[in-house]
This record gives sequence, structure tokens and C-alpha cells, in this order.
Amino acid sequence: MMTKQKKVTVTYYYDALCGWCFGMYPAISELHQKYKQRVDFEVISGGLFLNERAGKVNIAAPHIKQGAYKQVEERTGVKFGESFLSDLFGKGENTLDSRLPAIALCIVKAYFPSQAMLFASSLTRAIYEDGIDSSDINAYTKYATNIGFEAKVFQEKMSDKRYEILAQEDFKTYLNSGIRGFPTLVIKSGKGSSVLAQGHSSLLEMELQLNEHLALN
Repeated sequence: MMTKQKKVTVTYYYDALCGWCFGMYPAISELHQKYKQRVDFEVISGGLFLNERAGKVNIAAPHIKQGAYKQVEERTGVKFGESFLSDLFGKGENTLDSRLPAIALCIVKAYFPSQAMLFASSLTRAIYEDGIDSSDINAYTKYATNIGFEAKVFQEKMSDKRYEILAQEDFKTYLNSGIRGFPTLVIKSGKGSSVLAQGHSSLLEMELQLNEHLALN
């Protein structure tokens, strides 16, 4: 008797405030689009800027202004938005805090799980293209409505403690994974698990590794 082939799972460890996750979003989005019928994708928020690490952009992450964003642009071809850069080189008022975007993602994972990967990418773009302040609880609503949420419903859920608890669980999952650094994609199957990509990787590099793994399952 033939047994049904088990799907391979790719876990994407990311943070909405990770500049390299922003730079990688086109490649990761295309990988997801091309393989989502054959592979189960899940996304985990890692909590890059939390508690004492959170703060105004040029205090919490001075390396961005010092040239880190340029490195991302040069390696990936993705450009940071004028709204973000004008604040970065202006008053630097925008806050980097991973808590609210992680909560927003947990709400989407609960109600629109098939849209979670897309929404994760839209959150990085909200920060680094559109220049939203990550501490503005209302800033995420329009991105949720883009995938089907009613604005009022989503806004209510952003203040629901259940989703903050789920976000904290994501942060713990990342800490307990042994993974350090974003973006990281881990592939799991009946044959075990391995790192598919960590840091900057091209779509071609990720596809080659993923196809090798799929051939073994």
C-alpha cells in the first residue's frame, strides 16, 4: 500500500523590524508563492527589539543610519522608503518595538493563516517603506484590511491580551529554537530538519536547497 507523502514544513524566523527581512521579502515571497502547494510555511516573530532594546530608531539601532540600510540595498536591490529615511535622517522620532507587529501577525495567523507569510512581508514594508511608527497600535489596521479583515474587528483584537500572549509564545519559540539571527528559514520533514537559509540568500540558492530536500521526501 502506498503511503501519503507528508508535506515538508518551512519555518520562517523573522522580525518585522529586521532590515534584512525587509531586503529578503521579494525572494521569500516568491519562494512561498512557488512552493506553497507542496510545502507548509509557518512564520515566527523573534522579538528583535523588546523591552530595554526598544526605543527611538537612532538610539535603538544607530547602525541603520550609519550605513546598514545601504548594505541591505546593495545586496538585495530593495530600496528603503523615503518616509522611513526622512525620519531616520531627520528627527528620528519613529520607535522600533517588535511587540505590536508580532501581535498583529498572531491575529492574522489565527484568522487568516494562509495569508501569514504575505502579511509578515507587508509588516516589514510598513516599517521600512511606508515609515510607520511600530509603536502606533492603529498603524497596522490598513495592512490587515488588505487581506480581508474588517478594520473595527482588527483594531479590537490588537488590544486583546490573548494575542499578546501568543506573540510572547512566538518570542519564546524563537529563543528555544537555537536559531540566532534573522531571516532564517528552517526546513523540517520526516528526514529531520536543517537550515534552508540564514541571512542574505538568493531565491535560486533557497530553491536549490529546497528542491534537494523535497527529492528526499
